[in-house]
Amino acid sequence: MPEFLYRVRNNEGRVFAGVLEAEDSKQLRHQLHHAGYYVVSLRKYGAGWKFIFGRKEADIDSTIMFTRHLASMLEVGMDIMSALESIWKGMEKEKMQIIVSRVRTRLSAGQSLSRAIEMTEAFPVFYCSLLSVAESGGGFVYILKKLLAYLEHQREFQAKIKKASLYPSFVLAFAALVLILMMVTVVPTFQKVFTKIKAPMPPVTQFTINVSQAMRSFWFWGILIGIVAVITGAYSLLRKNPKFEKFFDRTKLRLPILGKIIYLAAIERFVRTLGLLVSSGVTLVTSLDVTRTTLDNKELETALGTLRGKIIRGEPLSVSFMEGGIFPAFLIEMVRLGEQTGTLGQVLERSADYFYEELDTRMNNFLTLLEPALIVLVGAVVVFVLWSTYVPIFSLWDKIPQLR
Repeated sequence: MPEFLYRVRNNEGRVFAGVLEAEDSKQLRHQLHHAGYYVVSLRKYGAGWKFIFGRKEADIDSTIMFTRHLASMLEVGMDIMSALESIWKGMEKEKMQIIVSRVRTRLSAGQSLSRAIEMTEAFPVFYCSLLSVAESGGGFVYILKKLLAYLEHQREFQAKIKKASLYPSFVLAFAALVLILMMVTVVPTFQKVFTKIKAPMPPVTQFTINVSQAMRSFWFWGILIGIVAVITGAYSLLRKNPKFEKFFDRTKLRLPILGKIIYLAAIERFVRTLGLLVSSGVTLVTSLDVTRTTLDNKELETALGTLRGKIIRGEPLSVSFMEGGIFPAFLIEMVRLGEQTGTLGQVLERSADYFYEELDTRMNNFLTLLEPALIVLVGAVVVFVLWSTYVPIFSLWDKIPQLR
């Protein structure tokens, strides 16, 4: 049966959105009226919803809210359909209401929870894998709580990244604004004075005036926007090329200072996800397949892809890591210890904590260096503009004796 996207209003005036299967819109409208809702809109559900709501993936805040509510309700003994009904009504974002309603619809059709969630394409692959383990006897509440802890850690890390990038972004934006204002207001004033007194202008002053004149024209900004659009479009197209994507990701890893931070962020995320999956009962081969996508770097993904065959052939994970050539010696030794003691999952999670602390330290050191560097850069640009405009004034002092 076809699926329909609907928006309804309850007796209290709240608007809800969802997706349901029905033979036709008339039948669904009757069904919703019978459930006590006033139908606001109703149309066939398809790929167009991605255009309306953006990416299909749920944001991390909504995923955490969904996971926390589901774990709490199942823990007190509520059945899963009632829990999803309550979560659907509690979600404020329309996008999440649609996602939860789709999960309910799939469950009603006989799908398992992990499969129903997977079919929404809104949750990470490892999320669905862990729910599949829970369905096999791992315990829904236990798995959901582990997922919740993992997601909250990821949100904390993302918040730290945003906070760290806030100051540099503000400084660069402020510098750009000051530069634009100087070029379109201050420099033209000096230009009029120089023209009036027929002062000779050195090349550096003429360069600044030429740039100022260009920035005051519509064509400058049109061409600039066009160049940015072309570069962005070309980059998007090239990223679809596997060779370019791998080259680009390899280049990122080789950047001074930043390359190590990018590498540690990828390794920390990989190790933490692998530890979560292994400690929850997911097989090692499946865990590697799932966590490979969390690296977000094709160079590292390619290196990790060779490990799968070695694990299938019976090689220990520590030996495979050593032969892979991308993992630090500390992690290899920790994995070897975990394999010997039968605590691989716990050892991986502790190793992830170590990488997180090292990543945090390197990020703080980088920002400590970046902040004064940005201040010097901004000051240098402002000083250059002012100096280039004042050079002709200084040269006039040589003419003052002649005017007397």
